[in-house]
Amino acid sequence: MNEGHIRPLTPEECREYLALTRIGRLAFAGPDRLELLVLNAVSDGSTVLLRTESETVLATMTTAGPVPVAFETDHLDELLQSGWSVTVHGTASIASDAQRDALRGVLPHAWAPGDRDLIIAIDVETLGGRKVRARSGP
Repeated sequence: MNEGHIRPLTPEECREYLALTRIGRLAFAGPDRLELLVLNAVSDGSTVLLRTESETVLATMTTAGPVPVAFETDHLDELLQSGWSVTVHGTASIASDAQRDALRGVLPHAWAPGDRDLIIAIDVETLGGRKVRARSGP
């Protein structure tokens, strides 16, 4: 019998885990199909900031106005068979000066090469998450 468990995260736990994240997945409806991108990110719990190139589909769409998005981040420990995930729903747009200033010291650093000078902000509208452990333990 599996002694594991899964439980929903509280909004406070979701914000705490978001604040730890440095990478996540962004989903949105592009002009021709659904898009799912892995991006470097930082969050203060109410806003998620992403860095991208100015010539991407995401940049083009957010320049035209707010874009409905979902952002997911997680952490998995295969050895302990445990992990958590947090999903944010909100709107993405070009980050304001105030949003950039609020997180200036921790803006995401892109892993990929290229000039990723455009900062996209996701205003968090809803968030949820869950934590799972396959067996008992701390």
